[in-house]
Amino acid sequence: MNIIQRLGQIMLFGMLMVALPLQAEKLTDLQIESFIASMEELQEKEADFEAAAPDMENGDPASLPSMDTLISDNIKRMKGHVLYDQVDTIVQQHGFEGVEHWGKMGDRILNAYVAANMGAESREVRNEMAETLREIENSPDLTPPQKEQMKNMLGGAVSSLEQMVTAPQEDIEAIKPHMGALHRVLETEENGKRGQ
Repeated sequence: MNIIQRLGQIMLFGMLMVALPLQAEKLTDLQIESFIASMEELQEKEADFEAAAPDMENGDPASLPSMDTLISDNIKRMKGHVLYDQVDTIVQQHGFEGVEHWGKMGDRILNAYVAANMGAESREVRNEMAETLREIENSPDLTPPQKEQMKNMLGGAVSSLEQMVTAPQEDIEAIKPHMGALHRVLETEENGKRGQ
């Protein structure tokens, strides 16, 4: 075995050792309740987040957050901004190790929430996305580069949707008793964005 193969094996083993504990950690009622409480507190800072949004945008559509890692991707975009430290403080007050841990837990909770809500609807959404892809491909008004860009963006959305609706069953079961509170806090967040 050459050194490159050995290094590859070591790197693979290392990645598995890091990834396994993250997926193996069961979502608890306390984590879900703490996430909900932290979201409620963070919503009180909504005006601060809106004001800071232009500072955190880089204008590159390829850098848009993935739907299945929406929370942690947005946390990464905040890094270096004063709000990052404020969010870190708030989530630690709710029992999380830090903002990165909160983001990963939030991704899992959000994915399970979406999977629980979409269930049968996911097939309909996939069909709509497939139809949109056909419309893009057949559009005489779009140039080939525009079509390619739009297909790539939609393809990323389809992939993210697939990952979200296939959240681990144990995560879906864990959030079920909290669906009302999650709906309230997540829909409040979404409605606030729509009202702008």
